[in-house]
Amino acid sequence: NAGIICTEDLIHEIFTVGNKFKYASNFLWPFK
Repeated sequence: NAGIICTEDLIHEIFTVGNKFKYASNFLWPFK
């Protein structure tokens, strides 16, 4: 898995453009 456990982890990945940014971005796409 991507190691994203909670929304804080998800927000951190998006904000910092971390290693799992693509995974986090794809996860949020349906909520656009």
